[in-house]
Amino acid sequence: MKYIIFSILLFSNLAFSQWEILHPFNNPVAGLNYTSIDFVDSLNGWAATNKGSIIRTYDGGKNWITQTTGITSVIRKLRFADLLNGWAVGDSGKIIHTTNGGETWILQNSLPNMQLTMLSVINSQNVWAAGTWGSNNQGIMLHTTNGGNGWNTVTPNLRNGEHISDLTFINEIKGWYCTWQYVAPFSGGGIYHTSNAGQSWVFQQSSGFYQYAIFFIDENYGWSVGHMTVYRTSNGGLNWNNTGTFTSKSFSDVFFIDHSVGWIMELNKINLTLDGGINLNNQFTIVGNYQISDFKVIERRIGWAAVTTSTSAGGYLLHTTDGGGAFPSPPDLVFPEDKAVVNSDTVNFIWSTDFPDISGYRLILSTDSLFIVSVDTFITDTSLQMLGLLADQKYYWKVKACNTLGYGAYSKTYSFTKVLTSMDEENDALPKEFSLLQNYPNPFNPTTTISWGSPVSSYQTIKLFDVLGRELETIVNGYYEAGNHSVDYTANSKLPSGVYYYQLRAGNYISTKKMIYLR
Repeated sequence: MKYIIFSILLFSNLAFSQWEILHPFNNPVAGLNYTSIDFVDSLNGWAATNKGSIIRTYDGGKNWITQTTGITSVIRKLRFADLLNGWAVGDSGKIIHTTNGGETWILQNSLPNMQLTMLSVINSQNVWAAGTWGSNNQGIMLHTTNGGNGWNTVTPNLRNGEHISDLTFINEIKGWYCTWQYVAPFSGGGIYHTSNAGQSWVFQQSSGFYQYAIFFIDENYGWSVGHMTVYRTSNGGLNWNNTGTFTSKSFSDVFFIDHSVGWIMELNKINLTLDGGINLNNQFTIVGNYQISDFKVIERRIGWAAVTTSTSAGGYLLHTTDGGGAFPSPPDLVFPEDKAVVNSDTVNFIWSTDFPDISGYRLILSTDSLFIVSVDTFITDTSLQMLGLLADQKYYWKVKACNTLGYGAYSKTYSFTKVLTSMDEENDALPKEFSLLQNYPNPFNPTTTISWGSPVSSYQTIKLFDVLGRELETIVNGYYEAGNHSVDYTANSKLPSGVYYYQLRAGNYISTKKMIYLR
């Protein structure tokens, strides 16, 4: 049975730090905690609970559907390989599996004295799970290469008093786990690696502190975090370097989107790093008896966290669409206003933002609201002029901003209708002054349109230059009558991708614009 749930977002009041509290059931549910979360894209995700249930969203968390799993024990970890294939593990050795996005879940393993807390899904066939079993909480690993039709027990390589705390694989062959160890009066942790699909595990790094989480973005770059420590490797674990001193901090989870940008969690804090873990900036602090149980970022900036509580109040989810404020917030569209009628030969697009350190914007324009067929252009200013739009046509437009980390989310979508003007009817209206418009589309491959206006008839040229100011070719060279003109420029097949400049010269008038060519 499925139930549609409308969720409520409560916004953080931290400037440019947009982590939002989300209650999938509109309000906290007493005794219900969210123990794990996973998304495969910006829209499709799942969250697991301490009651054995799983909720599912198709629209980026706006609405949630409850999925019946057939179990009531705590689910500790949930991971999907794709839209259809996923696994969840938890108490009593439960392993459940779906091949249809959670429409149905099938029990694959159950053992009363086993607790599974870790899960690494490589693909729809190859999966690893880990945890403890027996009265001595002995470490155990389970592995399947056939989608869970059979699970093989793997004995981990552990020292006396050592326990696995987290597990990750980046392909079918290479994986790592980190540990915590206590042998009175000493404690510590370690990092282990396999390069042969788990047949053997090699000890890579010893730590004087517990290690709680490990994460790799590729075969070389990885991080392990724990009590007062952030370890980083750039060569697959051959060498691990402690990135800094974090006295009195204990890190519980880690997630990176590239070699430098990532999030390192404490139980009640989300910290952003822009330098691989050397410096941490707090983005969000949880108030009260709550803690982060799982964390995921997709498409670089869309983040989710599952939050549990030790009280009976019930947990919640945390969500961001801008990397917690690291990526630009959506710009505000100014002109044309939504549903405006534009009675002008030139359409002036204007938008604004208060977000600092913006390096550019991407404007996308379409005649359909879904932007199935569209053109886009890159500009560094907060305005753009366009000529030649079709008369009596409805258009849709939106803008997103970028900084050094990448693009933020798009703005709201506005529409306007371009109506017939004197230029459309007669095509003889004269510009009042010279003007060079931004090429469109931009970036382009291989063709873009360059438009300009001339108030008088004169000899005019448009030339292309590289970033060093070297002239590359002449695009326009001739005598042009007064009026509005445009030319389609197709890049030379030998022209490499990059930033270029095109310059209009007409008498004493000179104007230069930047264009981006992407092969």
